[in-house]
Amino acid sequence: MRNMMMRAMAVVLLGSQLLLASCVRMPAGVTSSTLPITAYDEYVVTGEVMGKDSALGLLNFAIWSYSAHDAIKNAREVNGVDGMINVTAENKVVWLTLIFPLITWHTIQVKGEGIQFTKGGPNS
Repeated sequence: MRNMMMRAMAVVLLGSQLLLASCVRMPAGVTSSTLPITAYDEYVVTGEVMGKDSALGLLNFAIWSYSAHDAIKNAREVNGVDGMINVTAENKVVWLTLIFPLITWHTIQVKGEGIQFTKGGPNS
């Protein structure tokens, strides 16, 4: 009987932890371009691209840095584009909690349309 009670308590505690694990999403920003584009530049839109950067956190403080800059850099490298236009960014925090957030996972995600310069560009 005692063994069965211990199992029931373990199931209740584990179930409550799963219920207390949660997530929050917050808008982080919107911009027209990640690079300066002038009237002398020409580019081709390559399609939708996305990049992420993440960090582990304790007590809701990230242990290492994460940034939109690194997420944009990741999107450019993975998709082989020069820049992005019509960009949106979103923060997402997932946490496991008892009374306050103990372990958190922080992510910033950027989405936009990738561009390749055919004439001009930020280096010209």
